[in-house]
Amino acid sequence: MSQHPHRLSDMDWILRNVNPNIDTYMSQGFFDAPCRRAMHLAWLTHGFVDLDNYRLPVPPEPRLAAFWVREHCHDNNIPAPSLIIFSGRGIYLKWMWSSPIPRAAAGRAVAVNRALVKAFAARGADPACVDVSRILRVVGTVNSKSGAPAEILWQEERDGQILTYDFERFANEVLPHTMEKIRSFREGAAQARMHILAQERSKRRSQQRVPGKKFAVEDWHWGVVEDIRTIVERRWNGTAPEGHRDIVGHLAACQLARVIPAGQLWHEIVALGRLILPSNYVNGPEFRQHCSTLLNNARRAARGEKTEFEGKAYPPVYTYRRDTLIERLEITPAEMPLMTRLIDKAEHDRRGVEARRAKGVIPRTEYEAAAAERSAEARAILMECGSIKAVAERLGISYEATKKRLQRA
Repeated sequence: MSQHPHRLSDMDWILRNVNPNIDTYMSQGFFDAPCRRAMHLAWLTHGFVDLDNYRLPVPPEPRLAAFWVREHCHDNNIPAPSLIIFSGRGIYLKWMWSSPIPRAAAGRAVAVNRALVKAFAARGADPACVDVSRILRVVGTVNSKSGAPAEILWQEERDGQILTYDFERFANEVLPHTMEKIRSFREGAAQARMHILAQERSKRRSQQRVPGKKFAVEDWHWGVVEDIRTIVERRWNGTAPEGHRDIVGHLAACQLARVIPAGQLWHEIVALGRLILPSNYVNGPEFRQHCSTLLNNARRAARGEKTEFEGKAYPPVYTYRRDTLIERLEITPAEMPLMTRLIDKAEHDRRGVEARRAKGVIPRTEYEAAAAERSAEARAILMECGSIKAVAERLGISYEATKKRLQRA
């Protein structure tokens, strides 16, 4: 099997002139280097699922399988695929995004693909077909295993155009938990109930508001990888020196292990290593030895094995708390504003204040001073007029609002 990179501007000609009698595959992402690895990802345009339904006890006829997919989506409130493609044996489902998403969203994209795989597990969805470096057959080319060509079985359309989805809204639709839910799982039952009630009140207050971004483990760990790349670039101009390379390489590889399937993990670790570590270290035997335990643990996790810690079962892949990562990477307060995941409470609070200021929320001290001034004005008018009703009419506010102003100390 040979692999050839092509520029996006040439792809139309390439696909129109491909030999239809040869097994031909195409990457599902666009890359900024002639290397089909997640570290070189530039853009993603769709999510996908590979249904190996030919392995079912009674493989369905392709168009019947496409009908089942659409019915399954309708019955289970799953967004309909933009495209249903016969691969020559199985079926590809593709959900097209309304605009391309960048590398920074790769972890979230993997999480979305994994959620879709779970939704179609009963029909033979391939759990390994979730990574951003995946290749799938080109429509119109033969599948030599069956002799049948890959073809489009169904194209979902709206107003004559292929159906596309806003990626963030789609992710919120298919991912299982919001950050608020994740936090509630870690709290006591009483706190969880309070949170749910607060969430329901918030929902009633703002039915039209865009829902908050749902949490995805893969998205968080991919963000840590991006933060580590930023640290290496800012501190050492892109290459971690001896004395730092081991910890940087280890922590970055551990994050990849939570995003990349075990079968491709080593290749992605090498691709990342070549971006942030000395080449002689990455190409030498020492690097592979340092990664051997992590790779073995990733294979164990892929088999569904668990390890016990403090009475609870966890996947055997190394997992570090955020504070531990910040400490081991020695991230300074000056570097915190550059991070997306590795921030402490002080930086988190600073960003919260900054966001509130951007929305026009004034500081508490200013609010209190303005409220005291309004209260003093109302009390002065009361001394002059003698009744709360007269004060309300003078200020042009309700009777109850006037009473509250007057009650302020």
